Amino acid sequence: SNDECLDDGVYCNGVEMCDTNGGIPGVCVSSGNPCQSGFKCVERTQSCTSCNEVEIRLKTDNYAGETSWDIKDSDGIIIRSGSGFSIGYHWEIIPNLEEGVYTFTIYDRYGDGICCGEGAGSYEVSLCGNTVAQGGTFGHSESTEFTIGSS
Repeated sequence: SNDECLDDGVYCNGVEMCDTNGGIPGVCVSSGNPCQSGFKCVERTQSCTSCNEVEIRLKTDNYAGETSWDIKDSDGIIIRSGSGFSIGYHWEIIPNLEEGVYTFTIYDRYGDGICCGEGAGSYEVSLCGNTVAQGGTFGHSESTEFTIGSS
């Protein structure tokens, strides 16, 4: 039968695909096209509560040595930090964080942020591909709180 198989856009639901028992899967499309005859819609689930990987992308300004960042847990304890950067792009993945509330803070020692007076710096923090913090225009620091799991 031609079962409709549409991605509902909800990340927590996982990835929806057309599949048969032991057959070759086909990718479902969001335009409303049904699965091919003989295929049925199945959903490959992944839980939001298991999403515990934080990715930090940083593009420094021309004074990279002024920039640093940290992540603190709900008790204010620094669990990860970065500093001593050279000019350019920096990327870090922090896997397996426990469920809880965290605060990401980016710092600029001079107090002019990382954009735009001394170069077009920027940062982005994402949780399993979903952006939770981003920017570049700030003074001495900028903080964003995010939650991992169902806390």
